[in-house]
Amino acid sequence: ILNTPHCGTERCACAQAMRTGTPVSAEQDFDLAGSHVDISYTGTPLTDRDGAIVGALELIEDQTAVRLAQRTMQDVARRADEIAERVSSASEELSSQVEEASHGAEVQRDRMNETATAVEQMNASVLEVAQNATTAAANVDEAKNRAAIGADVVQQAIAAIGRVNTVTA
Repeated sequence: ILNTPHCGTERCACAQAMRTGTPVSAEQDFDLAGSHVDISYTGTPLTDRDGAIVGALELIEDQTAVRLAQRTMQDVARRADEIAERVSSASEELSSQVEEASHGAEVQRDRMNETATAVEQMNASVLEVAQNATTAAANVDEAKNRAAIGADVVQQAIAAIGRVNTVTA
């Protein structure tokens, strides 16, 4: 009835069933009246009362919707696999970037610690310089006072020498 590409050939399930005396199943897809059709069919041998094979009965099951659903599911699975691969790749890239950012943060933390240490050392040095400057200023004041006292002693000595010179002359 359907006149599939198997009909009239050795691949025909009915012809095989009549030759072997056992049911034979097959699948076929073909175009029928402008539509694609998927069928599964079984040819079963028919015998007369004496057991002689007189023909075959063919039971046809339309699998078009099932095959279409299978192809659609396969396509969806393929697309899901592609999406999963892209997500996995993006995840790996993101993980790499997060690791790189983490490393950068560690480097910045280390540099901040080094900077803080350097600032503390500079602060200690500035305090030491300030203390040394204060001590130097105090020493300068003391030296100035001693110089003034020394100048007074020299003036007194000059005056005494002048008096001695006046008395002796």
